[in-house]
Amino acid sequence: MVPNYEKRHFFMAIGIGVFMVSPLLLLFIPAFIANSIYFDPGTWIVIVPTLSYYLYGAGAFLIGVASLIIYFGNVNKLSVMIGIFLSIVGIFLFLFAAKPFTSIAADGISIREDLSNEFSHYDWSDIETVLYYEVPRSEGFNTYEFHFYDGRTLQLSKNGYIEPYHRALLEQFQEHHISFKRK
Repeated sequence: MVPNYEKRHFFMAIGIGVFMVSPLLLLFIPAFIANSIYFDPGTWIVIVPTLSYYLYGAGAFLIGVASLIIYFGNVNKLSVMIGIFLSIVGIFLFLFAAKPFTSIAADGISIREDLSNEFSHYDWSDIETVLYYEVPRSEGFNTYEFHFYDGRTLQLSKNGYIEPYHRALLEQFQEHHISFKRK
């Protein structure tokens, strides 16, 4: 005999599944998507800002809530409409979360800090100076602070993602006569 589940139970399962799986997926999905979109030949690393993680988390939360609203609303017309609306907003948050990135490549640095479609590319020769802040390990990560000729600054923590490229960065600074100061 086949059990007869109500259709609302499927929405409950989807909602609970989203809430249980999304924290684990949020560790990998933002970086995977950014690398899929912005990684080109010659790119060393694509960095996803914290804003993107928050947007992905909010999108997953809205999709989970949408499923649970449909479940608790007994799949009536109003709950389905609210669920569809929240799911669409969640999907838009996913789309917006994919926009911000920082890319370091052999030809320079590309940056999109906000949700706009415009991004900036700086050749290595566009960097005026780099300040390197050494921080005790117990207090955090060492930090690169890039100062560009147009007045913009960029800070990157020398974490596990940037660490393998430290020597390559120093070579680019030396090759392009970029002032590098340790503080």
